[in-house]
Amino acid sequence: MEEPNEQRVAVSRKRLRAVIVRLNPRIVTRGLGTENRRADRGSSDMHCDWYSATISDSFHNILGYCRNNLGGELRFGSRGRYGYQKSCFLDDENGNPNVSILWGGNGGANPNASASGLKAADFRNLVRDVWAEQHAVTRIDIAEDFCEAGLFDEFSARLVSIAKKNHRLKTSTVGDWLSDDAKFGRTLYLGSTKSPIRIRLYEKSKKIANELFYKFDYDHPVGFPIDGVRLELQVRPQKQQRFLAAKEDNLENFWGYAKWTQDVVSDIFSLDVPRVDLVSWENQVADKDEAVYSWLAKQYGGWFNRQAELIGRDMVCERIWKTIEALEEHKRLKAR
Repeated sequence: MEEPNEQRVAVSRKRLRAVIVRLNPRIVTRGLGTENRRADRGSSDMHCDWYSATISDSFHNILGYCRNNLGGELRFGSRGRYGYQKSCFLDDENGNPNVSILWGGNGGANPNASASGLKAADFRNLVRDVWAEQHAVTRIDIAEDFCEAGLFDEFSARLVSIAKKNHRLKTSTVGDWLSDDAKFGRTLYLGSTKSPIRIRLYEKSKKIANELFYKFDYDHPVGFPIDGVRLELQVRPQKQQRFLAAKEDNLENFWGYAKWTQDVVSDIFSLDVPRVDLVSWENQVADKDEAVYSWLAKQYGGWFNRQAELIGRDMVCERIWKTIEALEEHKRLKAR
């Protein structure tokens, strides 16, 4: 039998404390509506579990604000991701990243910073406070935790029913769905991996119990909230919606990004949220050229300013035109 590593156990104990805080271990009476379940638990625990954004500021400023306000041990990555050349992390005492920052390369795009789990809410508050008008949301996850025997089966049946009414909505599963005792936890996904909107329902407590106990051939202790279930919405806003998402105060409103997510939040949470108007960039701004100028300024304004300080505005324009001409010439030669 594999013996638990001391550092790994320390990490797991911290996660156990966190999940017990999130999941009320008291089993709620079956038969109550979801709205009553939430009220019985005291209040809604809908929380931000992931927040990532591009920020119109230098890497050093972003790192400084995050380090001073969120803490963590600085660690540089060996490479970047998603087109960025460099990466760094602010790790907690167990070596898990509180904050991740990507910068450099990627066509001069603004740095991207993100946080997940217990630090996500604090990170979101910091970014919205310091860079209120200078950041664009690239991903936000909104989660709520429940704890009730049989709730995963009930919720999954409701979600599958909603998916069947939306024929283009893809569903997928992870875990053992055939055994009567799915000891290691199951996950249900609504929406494809490439979709800007996705929902996942999973047996969070069983997942943590596996990491804490089952993999070492131990059973979970008496009182462990084994019936804990998490329902999570993942939104990756597109184009101008990234800036609108940065200004949204109410997490519940993110469930309005699609008609089918409105159906989910109505069925599961008994909430009526407004529909987010996913209009195109061209329709939101009457003048298409002005829309492009506005988008360029928001997305690459920081880079343009830095280049202007180095070589002057006229030279920046000249270099851009030369690059455009070179690309067009390359296309002409390739077409021959």
